[in-house]
Amino acid sequence: MNKFVIRIMLILFLLIGGVSATWAEEMNIPPKPEGAMKPPPEAIEACKGKSEGTAVQFITPRGDTFKGVCRQFEGILAAMPEQGAPPSGGNKSDEAKSGKQTD
Repeated sequence: MNKFVIRIMLILFLLIGGVSATWAEEMNIPPKPEGAMKPPPEAIEACKGKSEGTAVQFITPRGDTFKGVCRQFEGILAAMPEQGAPPSGGNKSDEAKSGKQTD
C-alpha cells in the first residue's frame, strides 16, 4: 500500500510540474501589439528616393495596382492609401452608417 501511495504522489507531482512549466512558458511570450502592422516591402520600395507626399503606385503580390502617397510610418517612408490608413478593426457596419462606400 505504501508503494502505491508513493507512485500516485509521484505521478501527481510530475503532472503538476508539467502544467506549471507549460504555463510559465506561455507567460514569457510577448503580447502582439494591437493593430501594429509594418508596410509591405512593395510599399517601401515604391517610395525609395522619393519625398513624403509623392504619389506612387505599385503592383501588389495579388496582381492589383495600388495607388497611394508616400508617408512616414514609424520612421519608414512607405506608400499608403491617399485617404490615410484604414481604421483599426475594419468594422464595415460603421462605414455603412457613415455613408462611406468601400470597394
